[in-house]
Amino acid sequence: MRLKKVVVQNFRGIEYIELDLDDQLNILIGENGSGKTVILEALTVAVGAFMIGLRDVSTRGIRDDDVRYTVQQEYAYPVVIEANGIIDGQRVSWSRERHSKTGSTNYKNAQPISQIAQTMDDRVRSGEYVDLPLISYFSTGRLFVEAQSQQKKQPTARNGKKELGSRFRGYRESLDAKSSFRRFVDWFELKELSQLQKKETDPSLFMVKQAIRKNLPNCKDVFYDFDPDTNRGLTVALTDGRTLPFEYLSDGVRNFFAMMADIAHRCVLLNPHLQEKALAQTEGIVLIDELDLHLHPSWQKSVIRSLTETFPKIQFVVTTHSPFLIQETEANQLIVLEDCKVKQTGSGNNLSLEDIAEELQGFVNPRWSNKREALYEIGKKYYTAVAEGSTADNIEEEMTQAEKDFTEDTLFYAYLEALKAMKQ
Repeated sequence: MRLKKVVVQNFRGIEYIELDLDDQLNILIGENGSGKTVILEALTVAVGAFMIGLRDVSTRGIRDDDVRYTVQQEYAYPVVIEANGIIDGQRVSWSRERHSKTGSTNYKNAQPISQIAQTMDDRVRSGEYVDLPLISYFSTGRLFVEAQSQQKKQPTARNGKKELGSRFRGYRESLDAKSSFRRFVDWFELKELSQLQKKETDPSLFMVKQAIRKNLPNCKDVFYDFDPDTNRGLTVALTDGRTLPFEYLSDGVRNFFAMMADIAHRCVLLNPHLQEKALAQTEGIVLIDELDLHLHPSWQKSVIRSLTETFPKIQFVVTTHSPFLIQETEANQLIVLEDCKVKQTGSGNNLSLEDIAEELQGFVNPRWSNKREALYEIGKKYYTAVAEGSTADNIEEEMTQAEKDFTEDTLFYAYLEALKAMKQ
């Protein structure tokens, strides 16, 4: 499953936009308010059309607050999200629309994709080994701290029946902006118990652990601590010998751990027949808002590679402000937004961090701090004033203020004093 082209009209701040997407990686950048998150939300509506054809799986339609509100204080209709992509080897076009405040999201034009999903649903339930696509969304609201904080619930379908063992568990809450890490922890705990009971390695659990160990820096192992005296639950063993409960990890580590675990977990749920190839062979679409959230720059350099190498057949659409992530983009993987429109597309892999900050993110002199920039401008201005013999009062006033602002800089203070002496 891959999206090739998306057209969005009257969705939140977007009046109209067209996006051509790369098969593996798409990074959206732009200033705050440029439309990055809005596009991800629109994409959840587009890919959510697949779930219409699945039994007992909820989807995401066009909500009241998704409708664009104009400067004339009117709601703009119709809201339209058109998509073109490849599903189960077929090239498909579909759309989702809403035409009025009292109306709901139109399902008719989503039939080309929902019918494919329905056919796949029927085949799975008849016992066929069908590869199901992964669909998932991680918003900036994700802060995976609930490993011990929520009461466990038995997974149930919409009809109230237990859903244990169903492959379609891999779609539960997959488009929930905050995701549900609790479900992964419950699954992990039960798999650990089952593995202990059977005294043999569980392939799906092994793959998920391997994905975490391979990509989480300094991680030696991850396991569930059942000791009732410590009640640590999900625990990480580090290469320095320490073992820490999940809740004790930093925000950045928790988020990266949980995101990697959630994607891997859904892969093995959706496609258990792929066995040890589930992570490498599962196709799908993953949307991530602010991929660099809470990540140290050293991690930001490697997070793209971690995701694309661990899940090579998944299409990622992510947003970021990090020049380190931008630098990892190849041709046509970078989309620069401005005022909810595409300003330019391209790549960042041939640019330095300074070039990215200046050319793509609008910084002036990104190598300099604001203070250094101010020092430079004042020095240049006063040198020009001296050279021209200016005696304007405002120059004197600015020099006096500059002395107050930069008195901790001894050399610059001496320079200002010398300039004043020269003028006198």
